[in-house]
Amino acid sequence: MCYSEAGIDAIKRALRAGEAAGTEAVQIKAKLVAPPLYILGTNAMDKYVAAKWLELAIKTIQSTIEGAGGNLIVRMRPKTMSETEEQNLAQLMAKANAENQEVY
Repeated sequence: MCYSEAGIDAIKRALRAGEAAGTEAVQIKAKLVAPPLYILGTNAMDKYVAAKWLELAIKTIQSTIEGAGGNLIVRMRPKTMSETEEQNLAQLMAKANAENQEVY
């Protein structure tokens, strides 16, 4: 975890580079769960195409982070999610955000 300005800027650059790795049809979005945990997501008609673009985004983020002297730990590879799993993830993110707000 990095709280220095240079580290935070490197993380922002890496996440933006990952988002830019998507296409108009498969737009990649990076979301903060709670530092240092982020998720990438997309909506696509073909789950295999979506997974391919998410993998590319992860590689792009990793190379950007490593180029800045950091490292990336991928906790979960891309996978499709049911509506229930998406709702559970949204609840987890809301809880983490609330806990993060209490700290600051």
